[in-house]
Amino acid sequence: MKKTIGKRVLAVLLAAMLLCGGTAPGASAVAAGTMNIGGATGISLAANTSGAGWDWDVGSNTLALDAGYTSKAPIRIDCGSGDTINLVYSGDVAVETPSGTAVECTGSLNVSGSGGTLEITSLGGSGTNFSFGIHVSKNVAINGGTLKITATYDGIRADNVTINDGTVDIIGDWLRCIYAFNNVTVSGGTLTAEGDCAIGASDSITISGGTVRFAGDTAVGSQSQGISAQNGITISGGTVDIVSSYYGISCGTYSGTHDSVTISGGAVNIVSANWSGIYTRHGSITISGGTVDITAADHGIDACNDAIISGGSGTINAIGGSDDYGHYGYYFYPRAVCSYSGNAVIGSGMQVKGWDGSGYTLTAVPGTADFATYLDDLIRTLVDAATGDALQNIQFAPAPDTTEYFTLWGKLTGWKKNPLNWILCILCFGWIWMAF
Repeated sequence: MKKTIGKRVLAVLLAAMLLCGGTAPGASAVAAGTMNIGGATGISLAANTSGAGWDWDVGSNTLALDAGYTSKAPIRIDCGSGDTINLVYSGDVAVETPSGTAVECTGSLNVSGSGGTLEITSLGGSGTNFSFGIHVSKNVAINGGTLKITATYDGIRADNVTINDGTVDIIGDWLRCIYAFNNVTVSGGTLTAEGDCAIGASDSITISGGTVRFAGDTAVGSQSQGISAQNGITISGGTVDIVSSYYGISCGTYSGTHDSVTISGGAVNIVSANWSGIYTRHGSITISGGTVDITAADHGIDACNDAIISGGSGTINAIGGSDDYGHYGYYFYPRAVCSYSGNAVIGSGMQVKGWDGSGYTLTAVPGTADFATYLDDLIRTLVDAATGDALQNIQFAPAPDTTEYFTLWGKLTGWKKNPLNWILCILCFGWIWMAF
């Protein structure tokens, strides 16, 4: 009895912490429905109850798991679509299923834990019985703890997926590690993914913090890609490290009409073994901040609309390759930055250098200060005006401001920008005047 009370107290405390860390939209006071857990079915959510290694607290809609959950049986929570369930764990906990879904919820689910690893495994499925690690009808929020998910279809699937904190490792053979029918948001924590795609979303992906690492199959014929959305990808912070065969970052590949990619901060590193680094089917690609390093067999930045670099720093290495992958022969003309229906743009405050540090001469589009573009038979791309060659390997960074630094002293201190330097100059001239 004392153990059960203690588990319920822990469940309430963990739920309170989890709610402070972020709750999925539409949370309700008390969930309604039933639950299958520990091999038992049809357990009512309307009353406090517990079993070996698990405890349900009706007041906080919290399911607490601990190392005593030795059955490892799959968990299904049939609640209302507006209900939010808090799943918390302590110690090492395993949930497994030979096929289908390991953890399922028909509402929204918040996940948190401490002191161990929550290991979720779905070994396979066939036909319409897909293999999911976590499948939630509405929203999933990962707010802490360590999750290890193994599945052969989607590791986490929901309407919306949010990672606020914690460590999430997802591996599988044919897998979208995270898939959302709407949006995926990463603001903290670490996601490490191995499969066909690290993050997929039918709407948008937003990364403002945390770390996303993806190690995809790079063999010719593989279609592994890092992150893919249909209506927009925004990276303003955090670290994104992608190794893929197909696109590193892609938007609008299958549908979508607002498929832009915007990078304004953070550190982005992409290696695409057989295709382009960043790709949009309809929209633009804009880099205005952060650090972006791309190595790609085809184009580094491959935009249907404008391809713009107006800030930030980094490198783009379009290395080329064979056409064994069937990429329309473009491998023979890899470009660092290109656009099919817009412009290839370098901001006036930026400088572009070659791989060896040598400078390029860029030609501005008439009537503008920023555009440096060239139209060949296929696409618009950056070109060295001195040679007429399309740029393939470049370094980019803000151009140094030399207007205020015209003396050795100015280079060291920002001579004209420091009022103390003016005072020192006046005193120095005064001393010389008095001396003579």
